[in-house]
Amino acid sequence: DHGKLGHGSGKKVSTPLMVDKLKDQKVIKVASYNEHTAILVEPFDSSGKFTGAFGTNSVPVTSSYLQDMRDMVNEHEYSDVTFVVDGQPVHAHRAILAGRCETFAAMFRSGMRESVEREIRIPTIPRVVFLLLIEYIYTDSVKIELEHAVDLYIASDLYQLERLRDMCCSVVRRNINSDNATILLQNSADAHCQVLKDICMEYIVANFDIVSKSEGIKTVSHALLLEILTMRP
Repeated sequence: DHGKLGHGSGKKVSTPLMVDKLKDQKVIKVASYNEHTAILVEPFDSSGKFTGAFGTNSVPVTSSYLQDMRDMVNEHEYSDVTFVVDGQPVHAHRAILAGRCETFAAMFRSGMRESVEREIRIPTIPRVVFLLLIEYIYTDSVKIELEHAVDLYIASDLYQLERLRDMCCSVVRRNINSDNATILLQNSADAHCQVLKDICMEYIVANFDIVSKSEGIKTVSHALLLEILTMRP
């Protein structure tokens, strides 16, 4: 490990050594790759004192915080703005949206209709995807199903949520296979989503012998099929 764990030696070792900085810590998880190792520790020392990133005067986030914020998504009580998506309401809170998303902040302070009306129409995003977007804004986390990845990428790009865009890309990269690659490619192309289209194209070109035998290849447009063949080595 070349001393990456912090045991004080720059030499490669093959026997366990004590890591002094972890002596009073409860290790929760260890992740290692090549010469790099990361350790997740419980944010309390052996005496029960909190030892967070901001020192002993900081207060840890409780386990219920994330769920409490998730419960506020589309919660009518105390909401002060309603989005109409696919003809149905999505209730939200301007302060949270503006604090977490600059696009919403600009919308609410623009002086335009959206800044004063309690109902705002969202015509271009499916309701299930818009709810995922709101959940991410409220909680900084969201479970992304592959079937929603393309639409959620487009929505996160529209609202300039870069990390959410990256999460959508990761979902596609992790879940793309020979059965769904062509469908994802066509959906990405139809949505004019070049980033996801490139991910799909890269996979299909690298695995063309398998993908070309799948049923999905029949759904790819003639233009995309020509593009695939052109990119093949």
